[in-house]
Amino acid sequence: MAIRHSFQNSRGIELVADHYASDSDSIVVLVHGYTSNKRWRGRFPHIGAALNEAGFAAFAYDSSGCGESGDDSLRLDKLVQDVRDAVAEVRELGYQRVALWGHSLGARSCIAANPPGVVTMVLSSAGTAPMHYHWPDYYAAADLATLAATGKMTVPADDGVRDWVTIEAQMLRDFAEFDQQALLSALSCPVLIVNGNNPEDWEECALLEGNRRGERWLPEGSQLRVVEGARHNFADHLGKLTDVGVAWIVERLG
Repeated sequence: MAIRHSFQNSRGIELVADHYASDSDSIVVLVHGYTSNKRWRGRFPHIGAALNEAGFAAFAYDSSGCGESGDDSLRLDKLVQDVRDAVAEVRELGYQRVALWGHSLGARSCIAANPPGVVTMVLSSAGTAPMHYHWPDYYAAADLATLAATGKMTVPADDGVRDWVTIEAQMLRDFAEFDQQALLSALSCPVLIVNGNNPEDWEECALLEGNRRGERWLPEGSQLRVVEGARHNFADHLGKLTDVGVAWIVERLG
């Protein structure tokens, strides 16, 4: 069972976490995706419980501006710093060996954070290559006009926890404006990338193709795994994702 744990990030914003405690000195920090939260679709509660059963602790936190954590506007560099702050927090709690498990934008945040001393990462539905979204398919024209005029937009949240989420213009650019080779070549630990390949999910298929192009820059010992038929959210394949990811953690943290 998870214990509620709150701490301040380096910008003084309260971050709220579910701490799946264990007697182990090893812990996996779980990082959610874009405008999501630590319990979205039951993903991290399921994974946290499975990690506990395998003998590890887990720590799923809400990024700043998301879920139960304090208000902030979303931008990738802030999310990256939150990863580093969460790793520092679990070290303060006494855990010696740390791994990361990020989903979607959370995976990208883990890669970009690349905290020193992290043993390994599990990266599901990761975006390691630039992605070009057609944002009018996702946001109302009035909101995008506000974003263009002010650099920010506040839109309804659909995570079941908070009412609103504030997104910076830079956040949308962050999905597309980066160098894949530089991002992956900087990694200092082996990683497991897990993608679905459902042909009806263009986003997941595009992410998979981008990750295949980037395999050559991953650290030695890394792997790319495909879960047949899975969509981006892995909702119908959560058991398989969990099995694959926990097996990787067991192998690397032991």
